[in-house]
Amino acid sequence: MEIGRQSTSGSNFNGYIQDLRVYKGLAKYKGGFDVPKPYTPVGIATWRAVSDTTANNFATLNPLSNGNAANSGGVQISYTNGNNTATWSAGSNNATFGTVGINTGRWYWEGRLSTVGGSFPFIGISSQSGINNCVANANNGIAAGNNGVWLGNGGLSADDIVGVAVSFTSAGVGSTITFFINNTAVTNINHIGNRSLFDGQTNTWIPSVSGVNGCVWDFNFGQNPTFSGSTTAGTYTDSNGKGLFKYEPPSGFLALCEDNLPTPAIKNPGEYFKTVLYTGDGNNGRSITGIGFTPDLVWIKGRGSAAYNNHLLYDSVRGTTKILQSNQTADEATATTGLSSFDSDGFTIGTFEDGNTNANTYVAWCWRAGAGTTSTNTDGSINSVVSVNQDAGFSIVSYTSNGTSGATVGHQLNKTPSFIIVKMRSSQSVGSADWAVYHKSLGATKNVWLNATNGENTSSAYWNNTEPTSSVFSLGNDLDTNHTNGYDYIAYCWAEIENFSKFGSFVGNGDADGPAVYCGFKPAFVLIKEASGTDNWAIKSNHISTNPNDFTLLADRSDTEYGPNNTVIDLVSNGFKIRTTSGLVNTSGATYIFAAFAESPFTTANAK
Repeated sequence: MEIGRQSTSGSNFNGYIQDLRVYKGLAKYKGGFDVPKPYTPVGIATWRAVSDTTANNFATLNPLSNGNAANSGGVQISYTNGNNTATWSAGSNNATFGTVGINTGRWYWEGRLSTVGGSFPFIGISSQSGINNCVANANNGIAAGNNGVWLGNGGLSADDIVGVAVSFTSAGVGSTITFFINNTAVTNINHIGNRSLFDGQTNTWIPSVSGVNGCVWDFNFGQNPTFSGSTTAGTYTDSNGKGLFKYEPPSGFLALCEDNLPTPAIKNPGEYFKTVLYTGDGNNGRSITGIGFTPDLVWIKGRGSAAYNNHLLYDSVRGTTKILQSNQTADEATATTGLSSFDSDGFTIGTFEDGNTNANTYVAWCWRAGAGTTSTNTDGSINSVVSVNQDAGFSIVSYTSNGTSGATVGHQLNKTPSFIIVKMRSSQSVGSADWAVYHKSLGATKNVWLNATNGENTSSAYWNNTEPTSSVFSLGNDLDTNHTNGYDYIAYCWAEIENFSKFGSFVGNGDADGPAVYCGFKPAFVLIKEASGTDNWAIKSNHISTNPNDFTLLADRSDTEYGPNNTVIDLVSNGFKIRTTSGLVNTSGATYIFAAFAESPFTTANAK
């Protein structure tokens, strides 16, 4: 065992190690690793002794977010002092972001412009798209757009300390952002011109900052009150007594730290979604366990043999042995040797070749809805049969078409769905029905197909140009969603649940240092599709233990799992990071939609 030395390269750690514990047997401290530290730091600057501990981590700047910059090719932003200092050595008005996103509550943090380095450094909040395409307001140094609000526009000088106070209310109505320069309020923004900035917004907003050549920003989210030793520390805490700030935060505002974050509604995502691996044995009655709940949707994919690798989707509403395949337009098939039961800890499968071929390897993604229970829903103009789990934001909906544009179907989520997949179960007598997909980032005027590489299609025939509501989703009269009277359909509907599921979009940059996509949790499963391009649907999941995960499955193809170095993606504590130039996930300037489900909430994730 070597401590303080990287054995593979022989590089020694140049520093001090303190408070190291190695136990064999019973641990001395049972309440966690954050124990009293009666030590005097040796050779460590006093400003580095801050309150950021394993028990209450504070936000920092995110080195992975370089790839979100508008002109990221060749951009070099270096990070020091525990990722609280960012230094720009190249690029123009490129952004970096914080590690914690927010959309509720009141929050305060500070940034010190240590070195201007060029014109127009900005500080503020952003959505995932970063600091670009904004509308400048030269009167008060504010820049604003649909993707954020920043203070800058030439109004900042070296050594200025900027306080950012953001207050969110329900659905953004009445939300505000206030900037302070050296403790003097600059503006309180709610409306830019006649347009409300936050009203109706459902974005997750992330602390952000930009700079140019030589610019240096030092940040204090509550754990760096001296701004990396550049000034005397302040003594002000937030309203919960957390952190230390140079200037007093407004009353009721909090530091972005773990203790202040809301308790996740779903503390253990594994109770509602789970990935499981198994190797086929070719025997009937094979029991697949380790899921921890009774699944209602089981999506199986062979990873090995190319001969037996179709995607298999089973659900408890259609019933056991009923197969649909996401890579085909084929009708629902009955396989008596397919999945024969949904069990309390998994499922049982027979000898069906695509799900249990001897020695072939498989992955199964399992979602929990109503644990086998269904009910009739009459909220829409078409009655439906629904299995639902409102806590997890997931429902399986069976309905029969009427061919009428404007028909509605109840989903029983009690929340607005962000992602809906629909498949006609018996279409071959009237034509091949594709898998229709609604995604909130595309809206109800557009559709994409899960079984095809086609880009988005603009048509009212799928969703009738009508956004779903908290009770129903709308249909046009297309074969894929609502053919003439009497055809059976199945729909899988997901509403976004904070810390458990995320449905959004990001813009590729074509660089190996690709976008960092914020989810607010460590993903267990990510499905990605270029919105307007003709690439496949890429699946990344935690069934591969290596990280970055460079093995890919395609939802629209029967291909075996392939890699490495094709579509490298890191699954990290607050989302995922693209690390490839592959057009499958990172064409420069292209918009990608994604669906992600959690392995663990951000507050408990043990990832990068």
